[in-house]
Amino acid sequence: MMVFGGLVNNQLTNQVWQLQLADAPTWSFVPTVSPRPTARRAATLSYDPRRNRMLMFGGEDADSVRSDVWVLSLGSAVAWSPLVTTGPRPRARADHSAIYDPVGDRLVIYGGVDHTSSQLEAYGDIWSLSLSDSVPTWQELLAVGDPALPRGRFDHSAVLDPSGHRMLVYGGDFGGPTDDLWSLSLDDPLTWTRLVPAGPRPGVRVFHSAVFDPARAAMVLFGGNDASADPIRDEVWQLPLNGVPSWERLHPEGETPPAREQHSACYDPVRDRMIVFGGVPESTAPTWALDLQGATSWAPFRPVLRSTTAAIRLPTICLGDTAQVAFQLRNQGMSPLALQGYTVSSTTLRLGSSSPVSLGWREHVDQTLVLVGDSLTNSADSIVVHSDDPERPAFVIPVLTDVRPISFQTRVLGDPERVPLGESFIVVATPDSFVTFERAVLFHRRVGDVAFDSVGFSVLGSALAAQVPGATVVESGVEYYVEFRNGGFLARQPAGAPAVPALQRVSAPAAFTVLPLPNSGSGHFAGQDLDLQVLLPAGAALEDGILHVRRAGDRDSLLLTVSTDGLGRMIATVPAAYVGNSGLEYWLELRTRTASLRFPPEPGASAWLQVSLTRLAEPGTPPASRYRLLAVPMEADPVQQASVASMLFDDLGTYDRKRWRLFTYDPALSTSGAIEFGKAPTDLFRLEPGRARWLITRDG
Repeated sequence: MMVFGGLVNNQLTNQVWQLQLADAPTWSFVPTVSPRPTARRAATLSYDPRRNRMLMFGGEDADSVRSDVWVLSLGSAVAWSPLVTTGPRPRARADHSAIYDPVGDRLVIYGGVDHTSSQLEAYGDIWSLSLSDSVPTWQELLAVGDPALPRGRFDHSAVLDPSGHRMLVYGGDFGGPTDDLWSLSLDDPLTWTRLVPAGPRPGVRVFHSAVFDPARAAMVLFGGNDASADPIRDEVWQLPLNGVPSWERLHPEGETPPAREQHSACYDPVRDRMIVFGGVPESTAPTWALDLQGATSWAPFRPVLRSTTAAIRLPTICLGDTAQVAFQLRNQGMSPLALQGYTVSSTTLRLGSSSPVSLGWREHVDQTLVLVGDSLTNSADSIVVHSDDPERPAFVIPVLTDVRPISFQTRVLGDPERVPLGESFIVVATPDSFVTFERAVLFHRRVGDVAFDSVGFSVLGSALAAQVPGATVVESGVEYYVEFRNGGFLARQPAGAPAVPALQRVSAPAAFTVLPLPNSGSGHFAGQDLDLQVLLPAGAALEDGILHVRRAGDRDSLLLTVSTDGLGRMIATVPAAYVGNSGLEYWLELRTRTASLRFPPEPGASAWLQVSLTRLAEPGTPPASRYRLLAVPMEADPVQQASVASMLFDDLGTYDRKRWRLFTYDPALSTSGAIEFGKAPTDLFRLEPGRARWLITRDG
């Protein structure tokens, strides 16, 4: 950016300054030697890209307004030289506009005013200076109106729209400020067309600046004076030229430059930004850049440190966990920003990188803040970023941290007062939303045991579930606790565990059974000791038990104590003398830790056990030569299909009608119904339910 002349401390100057727009923009004075233009204000300075030079026209010096043209060469030696022209020259003027037309290779001058004249006249003429001629030639250009011509003006803005090959003029003064917008076609015939954009517009405006934004095909306007009570403005307006024109006010991010008028501006095509310099009132920060990419933003000339977040709130975590937040530090200024280091107020905070770094305009560095949950905290901490930002060398970013205990709630699924005896049940653990964990374990034991068993949790929706096995669920109850571990930290529920675990009560047993054990082979035989086994529900514990036993038909009973044998069975042994041919009658009363029970459960009831006989002979010798009627119930194995006769052979010998005779009854086979063994098929004497036989013996 090249700047010539103007006012410095209210004094006219003819100095030349240049702003290098590289990564480290720098203002530098450009020394020149005579000849050079007189000190002046309100001149125009245009760039001639074909010849790499600046063209200065007109302006107002200490004596008068001027119409001279000067060339500032930008080669290895920067030097002024007056430009010799031919043809009629435009009138001397100031506060006019000038553009370079690359198609016609010419300088186009429009408007202006002679402030030294006794009558103030706003010029409306158009002049071109052809630069391709051997001697540049001035020519007044006559334009037609469509349908009218604009009024002459000064203190307006003008930009070249290269895609439409036209000059756009906005605002200015012709005895009063205006807000009209005109387009001058630069193709023959030159034609003025008034544009009336839709929607809101900037309003009357003088002494403002404007540039053409080729990336968005838009005219961008800044600052100026709107003749209001507070006339000097800091607004930015944009007029897109594709489609139907419509003014749009922009609201750039970042700092806003001081309101100004009578300043200068240019477009930086390499960095897609508008550069603004100087103006009235004078400012200690005269140079600004308007970034036109994306969301527009202002950048002062100095380095400016900005963060993508005004404050950092880290996620709530639990002990042993970590949380991190990514953010960016960027340079919002035109000059390079040196990030020199960081100061973190808490030992629980870590930065991803603390190395010094230099950031150019619009550059940023990605940073990560990590919260290490190695202690409980709920505090307001901070990061201090040290840089060469002259206004905020210690840039403070507040940081809010919240590290909480590993917290969770536990309960038994269904919330029962008592769980069923001997049946497994589920313990549910629900961690708080911020809790993460590496391991969750359920510890359980029977009340009275010393050691705990453990089982891991499984996911159950938003909670966790673990099962206490049925073997642990005993009458005395179940003690349990839950332990969460995370990053070397642990938490238990209940908090006093394992010394004070949670207690789950268990239902008392409701019933039990008694199992007569075989005393010979797989059967129960008379005349032998017989064991009765007590079968309690799983989890029940026997305190004591009394077995009442008697021979079937007897009145008096024998009391026997239930005890545990070498196999861990609860046994009461019935002596052989009480295991008679008529069977066994018994009932059992016992106490567990929580209940008193009886078998059979009905009051006064008893159980009866049928026994088997090893022989049919009666004990002793009954008297002979008389009839006796005996009923002997028998039960035989249906698989073996034994006969009654075969059962008598052991005691009476082979069948001998002189010694013993066996009969059955079947009226279908005999008139009398009596059928003797040996005179009928043996199938008739097979043991079958509902059939009776009678026996006659010679001996007693």
